[in-house]
Amino acid sequence: MPADDPIAAFGTADQPAKEAIDAGKPVLLRLVNSSEEPHRLHIGGTPYTVTAIDGNPVQGATPLPEGQR
Repeated sequence: MPADDPIAAFGTADQPAKEAIDAGKPVLLRLVNSSEEPHRLHIGGTPYTVTAIDGNPVQGATPLPEGQR
């Protein structure tokens, strides 16, 4: 599969999973890239901030390399 093909993290690409969250409530997602390739992550419909990769603080756009969480 080419690296730019969409991959669903929750549900499937054509039927993504949905969760109702109260407006303004912070949500923590822990994402794990268990593949051998880096992936771009997109969260649509809301602003988000990546605060750390493997417990190390990050600033700005940061790739999530293979095997990282």
